Amino acid sequence: MSVVAAGAADNGRRTAAVARVLAFISALIAFAIAGLMIFDAVRVVNEPIEPDQVDFRLVTGVMLVIMAAIVAPVGVLNLIGARLLGRRKPRGRTLVLTGSLLGAVVAFMVGAVAPVVAWVSVIVLFIVTAVAAALPGTKRWVQCAPSPSESGESVLGQVG
Repeated sequence: MSVVAAGAADNGRRTAAVARVLAFISALIAFAIAGLMIFDAVRVVNEPIEPDQVDFRLVTGVMLVIMAAIVAPVGVLNLIGARLLGRRKPRGRTLVLTGSLLGAVVAFMVGAVAPVVAWVSVIVLFIVTAVAAALPGTKRWVQCAPSPSESGESVLGQVG
């Protein structure tokens, strides 16, 4: 690798590292939100019903589980994408972009019942993660992946 290519890869390394850390944080937040939704669904279904009220416990519980099933894949996309981004795989960048943009849309649609500061913070986090993954430096870092002999990976067993 030439000195110029090494410098370009180093510049992109920082933006890729930021994108990777933000993707991990986004994944953890998505998993936490999904877990809280499932916890709330169990709590709602098990609370006692008042005799003079209509019983919407099951419907509320099912809706919370459905929302958790929508939020959880956002965490999976960001987690897998961050891991692949660390390995300089173009799929990782694509997964982080997809997961973050999907996360921003889902947070916008689902999070309206949350406190405004938390709701806006989560949306901003997903957008900043998508921007960090979309930056040219991240793309350049992924594309300047070292050859297997430079990175220390074994070349045995590879088909030509």
